[in-house]
Amino acid sequence: MITFIKKNKLFSFIFILTIITFFSGILCSSIIDSNTKKEISSNLLNMVNNIKNNNIKLSFIKDYLLPNSILILIIWTLGISIIGIPIILILFLFKVFIYGLEVSFLLLNISNYSILFIIVFCIPKLIIISILFLLVLYACYFSIIFIRMIFFHKSYSIRNIIKRYIKLLLICYFIIILVLLIEFFILPKVLIFLVF
Repeated sequence: MITFIKKNKLFSFIFILTIITFFSGILCSSIIDSNTKKEISSNLLNMVNNIKNNNIKLSFIKDYLLPNSILILIIWTLGISIIGIPIILILFLFKVFIYGLEVSFLLLNISNYSILFIIVFCIPKLIIISILFLLVLYACYFSIIFIRMIFFHKSYSIRNIIKRYIKLLLICYFIIILVLLIEFFILPKVLIFLVF
């Protein structure tokens, strides 16, 4: 594993940025003003209450699937361009930062929820972040290949690379839909037993 990290500098760079951004999200919760804290805590409480009351509506699927699908498509598309890397990283790291904030607010309300509840509640979001990390990594690789082809006249088997890149997009969508189904139809039943 250590050899892999040493050889793959891009992987190491994005991974370190992800960890730093996640913990920044957790730490930044302490400097956010009280009104914003109340709003985020209220949103999380409403989400938990919806789970408690088994009030999971199909509209939640649309609200969850649409933003993630658009984000995946934007990141994937930017990987084809030669200027995409900074935008890809900003979009991804913003998502990681928000996830860090959500985790911190759950931890701040730990008196209301057990540690096991928080861990199980966060698993789907962690899977989404992992899938996005993989997509971002490959999108950056793809963008670097284009830069090398255009500016340094390197030759690559572009057809094979594009085939793999399209497969990656389809795999990401498949996993997102699978996680969505688990989060909205299986996870609530598990969480009810953990906390209520």
